[in-house]
Amino acid sequence: MQKRTGTLIASALGITVVQLNAAVVTVAFASLRQAFSVDVVALQWTVNAYALLLAALLLSAGLLGDRFGGRRVFAAGFGLSALSALGAACATSYSELIGMRALQGVGAAMLLPASLSLLGQVSPNPAARAQAIGTWSAAGSLALALGPVVGGLLIARGGWPVVFLPSVPLCLVGLWLTLRHAPLETGAERAQLDWPGQVVAMIGLASLTWSARSAAQGWRDPEVWVGVAVFVVAAVIFVVVEGRSLAPMVPPKLFRSPALSAVMAARALVNFAYYGLVFVFSLFFQTIQHRSALATGLMFLPMTGSLIAMTVVAGRLCARYGPHRPALAGLAISAGGYLVLLWTGATTPPIVFAVPFFVVGCGVALVVPSLTVACLGAVRSQDSGIASGLLNASAQTGGVLGVALFAAMLATDRSSAFLVGTHAAVLTATAALVLSFILLIRFMKPADVAQPACSSSTDERCRGEVRLHLGSCNGCL
Repeated sequence: MQKRTGTLIASALGITVVQLNAAVVTVAFASLRQAFSVDVVALQWTVNAYALLLAALLLSAGLLGDRFGGRRVFAAGFGLSALSALGAACATSYSELIGMRALQGVGAAMLLPASLSLLGQVSPNPAARAQAIGTWSAAGSLALALGPVVGGLLIARGGWPVVFLPSVPLCLVGLWLTLRHAPLETGAERAQLDWPGQVVAMIGLASLTWSARSAAQGWRDPEVWVGVAVFVVAAVIFVVVEGRSLAPMVPPKLFRSPALSAVMAARALVNFAYYGLVFVFSLFFQTIQHRSALATGLMFLPMTGSLIAMTVVAGRLCARYGPHRPALAGLAISAGGYLVLLWTGATTPPIVFAVPFFVVGCGVALVVPSLTVACLGAVRSQDSGIASGLLNASAQTGGVLGVALFAAMLATDRSSAFLVGTHAAVLTATAALVLSFILLIRFMKPADVAQPACSSSTDERCRGEVRLHLGSCNGCL
């Protein structure tokens, strides 16, 4: 029992570190911009250096756990996360900071799949496993909600370097618990790493991100189209490599299902809108409304708070009605919340932002778990692990592109132009959600995404499995 409890706490700390490192920096943009004299377009790499490496390495990190053992990979993830956080806090140049953020992304990719793998090993009973993953998910959601507030408090006390330090003691405690309590595995020697696929995937994602970032210079800029061309070539090579690989990182057979492809695309578009607008409004509150970092963090509480609160409702709706209707309802609600933000400006009071932010949080809370259940319901049970990994990778990729593109829209120092860029970003985010709605209506039929079947005939077992699948995504927005 002691080993199980220790492993559960370590896993919860793992997802907390991943989410905290993503969220705490969202209120530091103005301070970083002033400290390093960088423009908005360069500033997006503070987020994207982390998210890009996390997205690109997520699947390979899972295979590393299969090959070398989840305990070893998890411990290494804690160690790398702690060292890179210290390096980010001590950075003397912006390039050093971005390098450390990239290393934090590598550490996050090692922590995320390994934490769930360890939970599965110490909780073989489905009901216990569902409860453990629920705790894991709650820890990640809490870190996501409190990250901006914690970041604001720390910046007020010690400036931007301090925002990277809270994860260090969490990593050290998690490392100690992992080495002391987590089960030691020998790993599976048969697990092969798809290095060619991994390299091509990283090149493709990086080039697409660079292309979105270069849009700040105008769509006729050669860098935009060179980035797009590299991405297209990389995508073609990736399809060929994966089709010929004996152990593909992304099995091509999964995408024979139109429903699964639509769910993946919708998940990417949801994060595109969500993380892109968090970036936009963090700068908006500090640059246009001249709010402090702490006040900016508090402005996001209605959205992150409703995300956590609505998760329980989303789980019950999915269990009762299936994922189709809650996903569509969530997209419609979120799009409505975003549209309200078009009527905000430099003098808009906080309460006016609180309402649409709350609505957006409620909508996203309905969409995210619904899409995870839909994803797992569209594949065979033996493919659920890789499908979940792909869904999370799609989500991270969408967030990267949203931040990059919206940063390009804000590439100006004039307040009036910044406000125009903000409204353009809001419209783009709304369009992304509308596109997601259309994709799901067209390709995701209720019969194609039934809830994952349980191997037991008891209702309690089935409800436990549904909760497990919901929990596996809620900590990884």
